[in-house]
Amino acid sequence: MSQAPYHPHEKLEAYQAALRFYRFVISLQCPELRKGQRTYDQLVDAAESMLRNIAEGASSTSAGRQGNFYSISKASAGESAACLDIIEIKFPKLATRIAVGRQDLHQ
Repeated sequence: MSQAPYHPHEKLEAYQAALRFYRFVISLQCPELRKGQRTYDQLVDAAESMLRNIAEGASSTSAGRQGNFYSISKASAGESAACLDIIEIKFPKLATRIAVGRQDLHQ
């Protein structure tokens, strides 16, 4: 039995997708991507930014502020995609994991 969402953002499909993406990003941790590897750290930050900004936008009472938070989240999604491309190039051993993860996220 699933529990009803407590906060407005929990009802949003975009938030749920960003949450799945964040879990995927964290699952990529491996010796190649030790903490401190700049691109991976930036990927984690961008994935967290998506979650935070969707949540803040959903809780905002002003349409203008809400749109701003959603725009920032969208920009963070683009940044995340670029980070994944860079990691795929720099760490070819992770290319298959990233490709499978991307495919799973688009289903």
